[in-house]
Amino acid sequence: MQKKSVSLVLAAALLAASASASVINYSSRASSTGPLASGIDYKNHIEGLTAVAPGAGYCDTALGSLSGITNQGVCGGSNNNVAFHFQALFGVAANEAGSWGFRAGVDFGRGGAMFLDGVLLDWDASDLWWAGNFNAGSEILAASGINLNIGNHVLDIYGLEGCCDGSQTVQFQVGTQQWTTFSVRDGQDSQVPLPATLALLGVGATALRLARKF
Repeated sequence: MQKKSVSLVLAAALLAASASASVINYSSRASSTGPLASGIDYKNHIEGLTAVAPGAGYCDTALGSLSGITNQGVCGGSNNNVAFHFQALFGVAANEAGSWGFRAGVDFGRGGAMFLDGVLLDWDASDLWWAGNFNAGSEILAASGINLNIGNHVLDIYGLEGCCDGSQTVQFQVGTQQWTTFSVRDGQDSQVPLPATLALLGVGATALRLARKF
């Protein structure tokens, strides 16, 4: 194997080692369940629903951003009796470690909850409808002053909607910087290579060792 080819393999591996930005997953299921008694109840109920394949009008998919999300727009389906799960996987770089904030403008007529790395940040069993206004403090899920270390983190938001599937947006704030919507272009690169990336790096290293024999 020529050294030039080895270099190309290693270059590809190193490029793959960094995610472009946040990874965003969306799931919805049918649910006519009313308001629940705790944040963990929302998590358990909706994760139980998403453990089963979605029916018509509901779906599992990756999103480009968490802005203006509706089940009708994402899944082309139902606008009532919807159980939502938004998930953002993101990285914190060395210069971003410290105080973070999170806020979710939602349409959860039967309440919802927000978790970071499995820890409950906020929940509310009342009729939440932000109407596009993040200043409506009693109508959103939010947390501030959350200390984050370098590395990967996961934000999970669960909610129940009876009717009528209004637009929803989720944002983060690093320190005192401006609020930013979670998206694949938000710059929050993953800090830890995925298993597939580690395997690719291993292939590159093996190729380099073989090249040295020639």
